[in-house]
Amino acid sequence: MKDWFDAVLADVVNPGVKVSDVLRKAKILATQLHSSDLNLWIDSELNGYDYEKVPEYRILPPNLQGNFSGPFQSSLRHAAIPITAVPDEIRKLIASIRIKHSIGEIEGIASADSKSMNVTVPPQIAGMLDRVYIDMECYAIWQQVPMSSFVGIIDAVRNRLLNFMLELTKVQDDLLPIPDRIAAIPEASISRAVTIMTGDILGSNIAINDGQIHGSTARYGSDPEVANAISRMAEMVGDLVNVDRQLLTDAIEVLAKAAEGEVDSKLAVVAAAEKVVSVPPLRERLVEIRNAFAVNLASSVLWDAIKLALS
Repeated sequence: MKDWFDAVLADVVNPGVKVSDVLRKAKILATQLHSSDLNLWIDSELNGYDYEKVPEYRILPPNLQGNFSGPFQSSLRHAAIPITAVPDEIRKLIASIRIKHSIGEIEGIASADSKSMNVTVPPQIAGMLDRVYIDMECYAIWQQVPMSSFVGIIDAVRNRLLNFMLELTKVQDDLLPIPDRIAAIPEASISRAVTIMTGDILGSNIAINDGQIHGSTARYGSDPEVANAISRMAEMVGDLVNVDRQLLTDAIEVLAKAAEGEVDSKLAVVAAAEKVVSVPPLRERLVEIRNAFAVNLASSVLWDAIKLALS
């Protein structure tokens, strides 16, 4: 059996191989890994998203432009429209654009000679923009998306797949023969890696992009106050019985480092959180810290790790 793991890993870092081609090989790997979630993400990227919810990297902020007419046959064409000039009730309708195209179509768009793509906005919305320019009425409006944004989507897919492969290399036993090497990857590790990669499109709030974790907003985050609160949990370990104290102490240290923004592996943070919550007193204290510092932790690696561990 061909080593699809190494084949995908080699192609995903090769800029000469199109992402759509890499995903087709990754689909074979997904079948070998028995991962339905990974298959769903790959199918959505290859065939396009046929539902309203799309990954955050496919939601783009367009430039708004329009044509205006005024008194004495005056006019403005291709005039910029500041998003702040758009009434609140329609702003959310045009402030972003969801790209549902297949990755192959996006590759075609990105390779075109044009510098941008225009998406027409319904004319009834144009009629509501009467305060953009003094004494001027808007009769046409469109969203302008630069080609660089489509290149960004392609890079985001490539980077997510690369991060997924790198996460699995940390738990893969290179000493095993093919195909045993793939079969021996723990199912839990595959599930965590897929959850981290695919993000909220599959119901989670985690997604990797360019080495960062993304929820509504993305950050690694560094919060000494949270790190200090977690570090103090180590004081509780000495009072516990029938537990591996060193294992728990090490896990708490990983969580504290995550709070400080020192994250080597997202899976390691999730695994550490799972070890901590397996002990009731530590679980209770971690929940207290999560609730007390919810604003500090929101959308961070640590927040998502705790969320996964408690689920």
